Amino acid sequence: AASLPSSFVWDIEEDPAGDLWVATAAGLAVWQSAADRVVRQDKLAGQSIRALRFAAKEGALWIGTRDAGLLRLDVATGALTRFAHDPSQVSSLVDDRIYVLYLDGKGRLWVGTDGGLDRWDAGAFVHFPANPADPSSLSDGRVRAVLEDDAGALWVGTSGGGLNRLDPGT
Repeated sequence: AASLPSSFVWDIEEDPAGDLWVATAAGLAVWQSAADRVVRQDKLAGQSIRALRFAAKEGALWIGTRDAGLLRLDVATGALTRFAHDPSQVSSLVDDRIYVLYLDGKGRLWVGTDGGLDRWDAGAFVHFPANPADPSSLSDGRVRAVLEDDAGALWVGTSGGGLNRLDPGT
């Protein structure tokens, strides 16, 4: 089992130790650079993983899945926490189908989903949905790319609504 769970790789993220975390269509693996070996993460076997972001300050790997929400892996302990959409909780993840994860300059996690953009804020998700009646909202809720510019604005690429500029301050 010293191979990737799948040859279909969605994302790769490097941690501070120089190890590479690999998101595949059938699970998560880590290439341990010191040992030059691939280790599958059995807790996520069979899970389609699309996006990874390593939060060095927390020692955590954020994991976005195709249809099972967001996971937070504490790399030191191996503890896994799942965040999923719950229709009865307004502060839950907006959608379980995740395409992109981004950590901004302030260390905030942004989650691009098929239902809009979310920001993780101390135990709750803040939603930035697409609203056709509001021209200052996202043009399309299907978020595929997020990048912060030097001025602190977020550029949000969507599946059908082009590029959006979000000022997190306003």
